[in-house]
Amino acid sequence: MKNTMKKYTYYNEKLNPKFWDDFKLKTRIRDKLLKIGTDFYDGTDLEPEIIDIVLTGSLANYNYNEYSDFDIHIIIDYREIYGKRDVIEAGINSYRIRWNELHNIVIQGHDIEVYIQDKNETHTSSGEFSLLNDKWIIKPEYNEPEIDEIEIDERFKLFKSGIKQLLKASKKDMNSVMSKKYYIASYQLKKKIHGERKIDLLTDKAEFSVGNLVFKKLRNSGYFGELISVINIFYDKIYAQ
Repeated sequence: MKNTMKKYTYYNEKLNPKFWDDFKLKTRIRDKLLKIGTDFYDGTDLEPEIIDIVLTGSLANYNYNEYSDFDIHIIIDYREIYGKRDVIEAGINSYRIRWNELHNIVIQGHDIEVYIQDKNETHTSSGEFSLLNDKWIIKPEYNEPEIDEIEIDERFKLFKSGIKQLLKASKKDMNSVMSKKYYIASYQLKKKIHGERKIDLLTDKAEFSVGNLVFKKLRNSGYFGELISVINIFYDKIYAQ
């Protein structure tokens, strides 16, 4: 796979001027995002009332770049849904997946990601804007972080190399035993990338930690998507003998 990713931007002096006038979200942008979030939730069969619809992530902060998505979080109370927690979460996640399969909305070069969030869920973000109430919940503060670019680049190259090796292997003929070994290796690599991100998000650097920024580089360059595809390929090979 050819990597066409441009130089990665970690931090900016102002919120994205395409969408913000200083700290005020442009009305036409807010109206679109609010409508998308509302329509998404109306398309589910969930009964809890919406507590809030929140814009979070890098486009509500200084750490945006050309790959950033609009992260729209619909806040509800999971306790109002009958069932076991893991079953509820699986069902809610299926709504998000289905919506993403049916829609490809891009606003001035940025994709839309919609997520249903439990009001009691811990969410790590230093910028959260209520689309419903048109006001900041957590107003971001400009505080340029120290970025360990050398460590990020080394980890990125290491993971990229592993993914490329697995991708090469996935194109070969192999029996079910070997396919299972590669499937486990691919799954473990994905788990490791997610694990490093999860742990580093809990540190004081949070969004600007090595684990999180490595994950974003892998995702934005397309390599993480390749890893997901490889996992599916090896899974199919296990049972296609």
